[in-house]
Amino acid sequence: MGRARLANLPAGRATVEVRRVGYEPLAAPVLLAERDSVDVVMLVRASPAQLPAVAVVDSAPRLFLEEFDALRRLGQGRFVAPDERP
Repeated sequence: MGRARLANLPAGRATVEVRRVGYEPLAAPVLLAERDSVDVVMLVRASPAQLPAVAVVDSAPRLFLEEFDALRRLGQGRFVAPDERP
């Protein structure tokens, strides 16, 4: 279910079009009067979309503690547990 409000449209004929992935597109003509509002109810039909495959390619993220781990391996750093903090 969706809802939209469009304000300050010029008077005359217009087309309301509804689109959403997984549903058939639907269009309906409307006649807009000067300073008027129009309610349009549109029932769309489900139509599962067959989307093309997507390949995701990325590199491994840099380790957050990479520099700390390098220093720790050299004996120049150690992890301070919460209970050891001042």
